[in-house]
Amino acid sequence: MPRVLAERVEVELSVDQLLSAIRQLGPEERGIIRDELTSDWSQRLDRLLSQVWTRVEQEPIADAEIEREVEATRTARYARCGR
Repeated sequence: MPRVLAERVEVELSVDQLLSAIRQLGPEERGIIRDELTSDWSQRLDRLLSQVWTRVEQEPIADAEIEREVEATRTARYARCGR
């Protein structure tokens, strides 16, 4: 259960209670919460994309290789589905 520590007062809230409390906030306050949550996800996505692009630069894949892999996967899936 999430805990909130505000001015040394601990409050335990369920997720439903937390969502209910957030819904009671005004648009500006909800925007602050949204921005904070979005910032966290944005940072994680940026790190992940950075890792992906680093790998792409280190081990580039040619279009022909991609097409072969796609075709092999399609063939295998069709065989499993009885097509």
